[in-house]
Amino acid sequence: MKTVLAALVVLAAAVSATDVVLGDNSDGDTMATCRGTRKVKFEVVLPSGQKYVELFVRRNGEQIVAQAVHGSEKKIGKGLSVYSKVVGGFRGGDDIEYRFYSYLPGGERRFTPGKQEMVWLRHSCKGGKVNVRRLSRGRALFTVMLPSGQKYVEVFSRQNGEQNVATEVTASERRVGGGRSIYKLVRGGYKCGDQIEARAYSYLPISAGVFTPGPEEQRW
Repeated sequence: MKTVLAALVVLAAAVSATDVVLGDNSDGDTMATCRGTRKVKFEVVLPSGQKYVELFVRRNGEQIVAQAVHGSEKKIGKGLSVYSKVVGGFRGGDDIEYRFYSYLPGGERRFTPGKQEMVWLRHSCKGGKVNVRRLSRGRALFTVMLPSGQKYVEVFSRQNGEQNVATEVTASERRVGGGRSIYKLVRGGYKCGDQIEARAYSYLPISAGVFTPGPEEQRW
């Protein structure tokens, strides 16, 4: 049996998530951003003026958070806002799951990401791979966590077995603590059911190149 050692994703309702550029989002987009290995910032994009928004988080299968976050509202334009919460107490290898519950004044109750209540998004702060997650409007988000200050980072991806991405993302660096940064790319043109594979190439100043997941170049 072939062992898959890269980001191999079929677009679905729940896949790995890491970080999103605010302002490029649509209603229902969700984000989880590692702050080092012990803290994670959870965010959701919803129509502005929510009466109530609640975040639920599970760590290694055990629920640790059920907290209202509607007071964190940050408007981002086009009638949308981001609601967020930073949660601590994680370790690098933890299996993290999260979801949101919300409603507008006089509006219907809503679960994010799924129509059903118990649909969870998964997240990990462990490096060593390129994470891929589904966004709305046929977009996919690619993220990779690397030591901060990379001189060059490039993301490669294949869609249904055919390479369609080879893009430098060095300028997208976002430091998350612990000497680590997240580099990211948003790409469109995907359909539900598409198979996506991803890898990255990077190097620090005066340093040899590194393939992620590697160690060889063509490991997806």
